[in-house]
Amino acid sequence: MTPQNDLDLKGNFHTHPFAELLTEISAAKLAGSLRIERGDQKMIVYLDDGAVIYAVSNARKFRLSEILGAENAAVKEFLTKAPAFPNDLEFANALKERSVLNDEQVKAGFTKQAEAIIGEALGWPDAEWTFSPLSRLKSGMRSEPKIEQLLAAHARNLSHNAISFRFMSMHEMFEIKLTAPDVVLEPDEAFILSRLTETPTTIADIIKMTGLVESEAMKVLYTLWLAGAVVRREWNAAFSDFRVAKIRTANLKLTKSATEVAKPKAPEPVAPAPVVKEVPEVVVEDISLADYLERVEKAETHYDILGLPFDVKLPEVRQTYFTLAKLFHPDKFHRDVPATLRRIENAFSKLAQAHDALRDPGKRTAYDNKVRREMTDRKNKPDEPLKVEVQGNQLHAERAGQEFEHGRNLLVDGEYDEALPFLARAVHLAPTMASYHAFYGKALSFVENGRHKAEGEMQAAVKLEPNNTTYRFMLAEFFFDLKSMKRAEGELNRLLAIAPDHKEARALLDSLRLK
Repeated sequence: MTPQNDLDLKGNFHTHPFAELLTEISAAKLAGSLRIERGDQKMIVYLDDGAVIYAVSNARKFRLSEILGAENAAVKEFLTKAPAFPNDLEFANALKERSVLNDEQVKAGFTKQAEAIIGEALGWPDAEWTFSPLSRLKSGMRSEPKIEQLLAAHARNLSHNAISFRFMSMHEMFEIKLTAPDVVLEPDEAFILSRLTETPTTIADIIKMTGLVESEAMKVLYTLWLAGAVVRREWNAAFSDFRVAKIRTANLKLTKSATEVAKPKAPEPVAPAPVVKEVPEVVVEDISLADYLERVEKAETHYDILGLPFDVKLPEVRQTYFTLAKLFHPDKFHRDVPATLRRIENAFSKLAQAHDALRDPGKRTAYDNKVRREMTDRKNKPDEPLKVEVQGNQLHAERAGQEFEHGRNLLVDGEYDEALPFLARAVHLAPTMASYHAFYGKALSFVENGRHKAEGEMQAAVKLEPNNTTYRFMLAEFFFDLKSMKRAEGELNRLLAIAPDHKEARALLDSLRLK
């Protein structure tokens, strides 16, 4: 096993599912190994230029001999006479040496093996993973599993509720890829894809353009993304732009070093590594409350509020905002004197406004242009300071959105108790937002003595958006978990009256009727 280094990245499927990891690695065209552990079950998936080239598992059913022996009589007969082989590669070589199978047949066997292993891992809700860019497959064997087709099928089988948890907000953006996916698209998928361009478009705008309900649009977009048809932006990626650039640079140096050692002939010119401007990480943990308040109150731009340079990358904007919001949230200082608390609340509002303006590329460009114009005017009027406009109703809406994002992220991570206060504040600040009520209710359903209030919040979401199938399905699942089968059945029937083709609702209703 390759020793861990600072290029390795670790995580779990709960935060970053296997399907999303494969999609990210493919988009970044990375090479290396993805090691997966779930109890006693272990897998390794090898990748090159973003493509899966080999997969291995410690489960007996995924051995090459088991896969080929089950479908090929010649292989089955060979296994009765041959000795045990220490690994799949030696078994494959023996099959070719004794003319049991040819190269193409063996390669097809490795492809089926990889598809079977990946299909298994896609169904795991929880597992630990480690991506090692310096751990490579030594053998020349390369399988060619149809990853995009596997991922598209996986997304189509997920429930609307499960997919809703994979989105941070309606501000995530999608744009079309120039290359066509190797997947046959369903009508809704082809329809949405036809409406996308190379300009990033938010989920909210896509819903307006297509007329689809939120849950359906999210499922289609998620499927198109996993199928390799679209690019996804402004989401919770496992691989930051900086990490991808660092891995590519390290891989290039590794490849160049290996070439220089071998020297079989004059080396081909190696393209220089892309120049990556490293943005220094801002250590905001060391800032005091007094310094933070002074900085925000004196700030002339949103960048000054966050303490970041104008050329900061989007991931650093998000990271800095969440760190500052966690450190200086008004609820942590509720016992302070009223004057100080008001300063903290005003600072938090400005912080939320700064994050909202800079996290979206379109908004950020408009804001940057505005600041440049104001700076030009300021040269002519040096005594006139720049103003940060904060309006009451807009401020409440923006803060509610930030509270909701905090709470929803905690909910996705299984931190139900921690998610509750954030989601509760979102509901309080924006009581007409159905999604805030729905996810607040979802969080309450996991908390002891919170189920009665959970139903009230979910019912409020349904009342605000009666045609939203996601909220109705959440309510039906809630009744199902309470073993209130008649109420679950009634809610499912109402949902199916709105969306007769809702597969998850139909399946759950059928299971109720079998009980």
